[in-house]
Amino acid sequence: NTKTKNDALNRIGDCFYIDKKYTAAIEYYDKAAMLGVDKVDYSLYQSAITNGVVGNYKDKVSLLQTLISRKEKSHLMDDAIFQLGKTQEILKETNNALANFQLLIQDHPNSPYLSDALIKVGLIYYNRKEDDKALIAFKRVVNDYPKTSESNEALRQIKKIHIEKGELTAYEEYLVSIGGADSSAQVMDADYYEVAENSYMNGNCDKAVAKLSKYLEKYPKGTYKLNAHFYKADCEYRSGFENEALLDFNYVINQPKSKFTETALLKAGEINMNLGKIEDALNNFSQLEYLADIPANVFKAQVEQMRLNFKLNKYDETIKYCQLIINKDIEDANLITESHLIYGKAVMTQDDYNLAFKEFTTAASSANEFGAEAKFNVAYILHLRGEHDNCESEVFSLIKKFSSYGYWIGKSLVLLADNYVAKEDLFQAKVTLNNVIDNSKFPELVNTAQQKLDIIEQQEAAQRIIEEEPEFDLELFDGEEFEKLFNEEEEIIEEELPKLKKLKKKSKHSKDSELDSETKELKDELEDTLKDE
Repeated sequence: NTKTKNDALNRIGDCFYIDKKYTAAIEYYDKAAMLGVDKVDYSLYQSAITNGVVGNYKDKVSLLQTLISRKEKSHLMDDAIFQLGKTQEILKETNNALANFQLLIQDHPNSPYLSDALIKVGLIYYNRKEDDKALIAFKRVVNDYPKTSESNEALRQIKKIHIEKGELTAYEEYLVSIGGADSSAQVMDADYYEVAENSYMNGNCDKAVAKLSKYLEKYPKGTYKLNAHFYKADCEYRSGFENEALLDFNYVINQPKSKFTETALLKAGEINMNLGKIEDALNNFSQLEYLADIPANVFKAQVEQMRLNFKLNKYDETIKYCQLIINKDIEDANLITESHLIYGKAVMTQDDYNLAFKEFTTAASSANEFGAEAKFNVAYILHLRGEHDNCESEVFSLIKKFSSYGYWIGKSLVLLADNYVAKEDLFQAKVTLNNVIDNSKFPELVNTAQQKLDIIEQQEAAQRIIEEEPEFDLELFDGEEFEKLFNEEEEIIEEELPKLKKLKKKSKHSKDSELDSETKELKDELEDTLKDE
């Protein structure tokens, strides 16, 4: 693998450089640069620096110029320009040095070398007796980087120029305009700071915090205020005083970019995560990604933004950083699995279950905890799809493959119980839930399993009551006859009543006899008619 070989050559060069075997280091850096597959800018820069260490300044200049002239963008560009200017100063190529320092100032306004480059420009103009141009450079340092060591150096040069020109009044007016202290106060400022800094550099954090606090109290606008806040924050962080450290790191972050900004953002982000201040942590890592000069810190910022955006339900941003990390050429298998898992969970919130299933399946191939969670989500999506047999197989596969991850085994068993309920196998569902209740060490899962078991048992009890009640199934009519009762139109039947026969006129006796006979006959006929009706 040519890329791996390229990386190996650089690493061998680094080893020789650390051992101060500079000739061998140069050899391997040059081999890596000649191979030219990966990190060519790093190979060129390291070879240039190492050549400078052994005094090969012309070779150093050539290598730096090669790096600067490359079309590919490099995070080492401002480093290379600054080193080229410094080397050209050594070679007395002052005009070239000035041009490169001005190039850095113009093209790299966020470079941590900017204040140093301005000092260099000021000194070059001062040595040329171009005091007005020198003052412009020095005053910009004081204005843009107040309370820094570079600002202090610039003030000394400004004072020197004014004294040499006999313009003490102008110098005093300048000091008033910037809130400057008199010379004696500046000396005491430096002395107090030096004592505190020595404690920090010697690794005595308890003493350093006390002395740095005293310095900041005595000189609230002190020249070394920025340094004091950073060193104090670092000691507090190491001692576990996170809230105190965060205050000092935030002070550093809120100042113009300095050599401390990158580390302050990194540490502040970590502290805010520990304290549960997710929004603040996200803001720290977002700034770090933009301002960091070290590639590892840029990548760290991207990874944390992936995680924090997901926690804050910012799924579009989550997906952006998941894709960015997945597409990088990295060797951290756990991180790759985590990225696929978070990606799947993010797109599932957007109802893209097909893509989520794909990402979970990829993550589930790993044997770590992220793989266990991904395996559960694969089973869960199969359950949602109604693929109950496949879901059951996936749960059993999870139990076998991830036997050491009790939480995800318990959660999968609860899912399996839901799966059995969907298949109307309540007996197996109850057995599964009882297994979780009796064996899980996670109260959350035990409570969930108990609630589901209670629901099943309540449903079964209700079903038994229904089955025990006697049923009376009276069917008076079949369906069609029943409908006819309400749907048929009423038929009107006209009936004629039987008419009475006329009686003939006879003798009273015969009349009575005939009347009785006819009356009886008529009565019988009427009764028959009524019976028929």
